[in-house]
Amino acid sequence: RGDDGLFRPLPNEEGEIPALAANDDVRLVSGALEGSNVSAIETMVAMIDTARRYDMQMKVISSADENAQRANGLLSIQG
Repeated sequence: RGDDGLFRPLPNEEGEIPALAANDDVRLVSGALEGSNVSAIETMVAMIDTARRYDMQMKVISSADENAQRANGLLSIQG
């Protein structure tokens, strides 16, 4: 399968791409879809998990910043 989604025969030992002969047994089925290699449910769950982790990390950063500001305030009062 190429980058454009088309199927191509593999090269032979000489590196040449062989011409394919017509085959009367091959049929095109209307309405058939190729299966995807991506699971929509797994992808959505992973996106939600990533968003939750991001939010949690942002809260930790915000809390650390608040603590640093309060510590600076306490040190300036004592000094």
